[in-house]
Amino acid sequence: MYANLPVKRISQNPTIENKHHRSESLTGIGDIRISLKWVIRNQYLGPGWRLFFGLGLIVPTGNSFNDNPFSDSADSKDHRHFALGNGTQQADISLEAWHRSEFPFILGATIRHGIYSSTSNVSYKPGLSTKITIHAIKQRGIFKNAFPYFKLTTRFNRKDEWQKIIPPNSGGTFIDGMVGFNLEINERVSAVINFDFPIWKSVTGEQLDSFRFVFSFRRIIN
Repeated sequence: MYANLPVKRISQNPTIENKHHRSESLTGIGDIRISLKWVIRNQYLGPGWRLFFGLGLIVPTGNSFNDNPFSDSADSKDHRHFALGNGTQQADISLEAWHRSEFPFILGATIRHGIYSSTSNVSYKPGLSTKITIHAIKQRGIFKNAFPYFKLTTRFNRKDEWQKIIPPNSGGTFIDGMVGFNLEINERVSAVINFDFPIWKSVTGEQLDSFRFVFSFRRIIN
């Protein structure tokens, strides 16, 4: 079991500003994610496979939307099309596989599929998503305990809903890349520092590209 408490800074800088899209930023704590992972197979040392089944639960701890940005009254007041949290409970399941061999990289694959999302107190229901990720971690660090880490993720996002109405700019298919480092600080503590960037997308409506810098920290507690 592990928990993820994200600290976010979200910035929007559209090319053309209007009443819907303007330069603005938000900083704060996002939604907590609690993950349960069951080991199916674990080759701890040497070449072999590590297989896991997971269940993820998202708790709405981040500040969410105060108003429906697609309502008839939204244009008469300041409103945002993004927030630190969704204001909803969500759940997903996942399968994860890693293989270590004589190949210079440890290779992995993850499939995560959304199975449930509640509706927020302003009638927002985020679309569930399916993510397929290919991982590659170099087995030899370029400097002490820092191992290059690469990911390629394909996302299939279903449409959001606002008061059971589907907005014109949600859903679609995305391919994202990631480059970073897996930092092995000691046997119990590790971290990942990475930069995520868009590669390709197929969407409807106006959807901004997302670039993310992420630092995550993990400590094993017995």
